[in-house]
Amino acid sequence: MTSNPTIKSILETALERERKGRDFYQKAARTTASEKAKHMFDWLVGVEQTHIQKLSRQLDVLANTGKFEQMSHPAIKRVKSSDLPPAPEVDGPVTADTGELDALSMGMKAEREAATFYAKAANDSADPEAKALLNHLAEDEREHLAVLEEEYNWLKKSGEYFTIHRFELPSA
Repeated sequence: MTSNPTIKSILETALERERKGRDFYQKAARTTASEKAKHMFDWLVGVEQTHIQKLSRQLDVLANTGKFEQMSHPAIKRVKSSDLPPAPEVDGPVTADTGELDALSMGMKAEREAATFYAKAANDSADPEAKALLNHLAEDEREHLAVLEEEYNWLKKSGEYFTIHRFELPSA
C-alpha cells in the first residue's frame, strides 16, 4: 500500500513540470516559422500530454485506493545518430531564427532536469509501481533530450530543421 505523502508530492511536482513543458512546446510551435520545427514541437506537446495523462491517472488511483495502478510502459524506440544523415558543412550564418535555437536549448535544459528529477525520485521510491512509472518517465525525458540535442546540432550545422519519421504522436 502506498500512502506516502512524499510519493504524492513527487507526482504532483512531476505533473506540474509536464504541464509547463507542454505549454512551453505549444508556445514554441505557435511562434516558429518553420513547418518542420512546428511538427517537432507538436510532437513534444503530444508526449508531454501523454505524461500528464499517466500522472493524472496515477494520482487519481492513488487518492482512491492508496496504491498505484500497474501500467504498461512500452519500450521506446531510441533515436540514434545513424538515423540522421550527415549534416552538410555550411559556411556562413545559420539561417534558423535565434529564438528557435533558444527554444531548443531551453527545452534541452528542461528535459535534462526532468530526467534527473524522475531518476532520483525512482531511486528513492520503495514502491515498485512508483519506481517503474518514474523510471519510464526518466527514460522518456532522456529520449526527448536526445531528440532535441540531435535537432539542435543538426540545425547549428545545416541551418535547416531535419525532422525525421521519429516524430509520431505517442499513445497513452
